[in-house]
This record gives sequence, structure tokens and C-alpha cells, in this order.
Amino acid sequence: MDERIIPKGSIIVGATKIQGERLCITVTSIENGRMIIPVELSVYDTDGQEGIFIPNSMEVSAAKE
Repeated sequence: MDERIIPKGSIIVGATKIQGERLCITVTSIENGRMIIPVELSVYDTDGQEGIFIPNSMEVSAAKE
């Protein structure tokens, strides 16, 4: 496994989806200079759960109505 330091301000690419009150983010690649590094990363919130907690999002509010 290569060890790399990704500089601050690098471009990351991924996909998002809303599941309940969480915004799930999957990072698929990182641009480092002229290189594109493929990755498979998930974002976790400070509560240790996958996805970022977004209470009262518009999608959740619409589903409740």
C-alpha cells in the first residue's frame, strides 16, 4: 500500500445521497497535482456513524407531510 500525503486544497470527487436524516458521501477519487488517485472512502460524522447528520432536511420534512 502506498503512503501519500494529500495536500490541503486538493480536489476530491464523489457522490452523495440522503438516507433519512443523514447525508451519505462516498469519495471516489482525489486529484493530486496531475494525478487522479482512485479511492473508496466513506464520510463519518463526529458521532461515529456513516454520513453527516442533517436534522430537518427538506427531503425529510417533505416525506413527513
